Amino acid sequence: MDINKGKQKLELIKGLILIAKISIASGVSWELAKMLGSKHPYLAPLTVILSIQETIQHSAVYAFYRIIGTLFGIATTIFIIKHLEVNGWTIGLLLTIGMVLPVVLRLHKTIIHQITLTILLVFVFVHKTTYYVSNRIRDTIIGALVAIIVHIIIVPPNYVKEARRTLTQFGIDLGQLFEKVAYWVNNNCTFVEGENLIDDTTNLLQELHQVEKELRKAEKSLRLNPFGRNKKQQLKQNEQFLFQLKHGYTYISGVLTTFND
Repeated sequence: MDINKGKQKLELIKGLILIAKISIASGVSWELAKMLGSKHPYLAPLTVILSIQETIQHSAVYAFYRIIGTLFGIATTIFIIKHLEVNGWTIGLLLTIGMVLPVVLRLHKTIIHQITLTILLVFVFVHKTTYYVSNRIRDTIIGALVAIIVHIIIVPPNYVKEARRTLTQFGIDLGQLFEKVAYWVNNNCTFVEGENLIDDTTNLLQELHQVEKELRKAEKSLRLNPFGRNKKQQLKQNEQFLFQLKHGYTYISGVLTTFND
């Protein structure tokens, strides 16, 4: 119960931090875009909202994809846009043309989504204002940079502690499984209890996969994180601990199968 309350409290704190990051970055990017002469400053905070992801690396990758998709979408649209009227058929045609090459080149789906979004908005707004294209490029870059900088400066994501907590719980559960199997062997390996232990082993395997997932997430959270260097040693220790626990799981699983047979 205490563990669940701790997790809920931690998730609440992380949610509040995320809200603060998005709010601050959105306000800063809006004012910065406006200061640089943008007539559509909302494009900068829009990029901020989309770009702030789970880790700094994810945010940087998404921001990069958004910028590339924006440039590609503008390049696809700008040369033929003035010769077409705004209606459903021309929009559909432009979207088809803009997505064919990225799909053929097998670009990331995020880039393809940004291309289609850019084509749609540029096609609609450029007929109403001539400076939308330059505003979109500049404000997208502003929003991307501000999002990453704020993500780094204000409590950068670090999931090493959460990974350690999950790993520790797995170690405790594995130890309890060893005790149960030992008790079962000393009491003549009853069939019903053996089946229950097999179920416990299966559940523990799922828990092991979750631990591995958490460690990968923790490792990614330290990339591009200038304050995460001292956590890398802890992460390495966690990985070594997991390596030992995996050997323990393999051993007890084999022993259980042998005695059950």
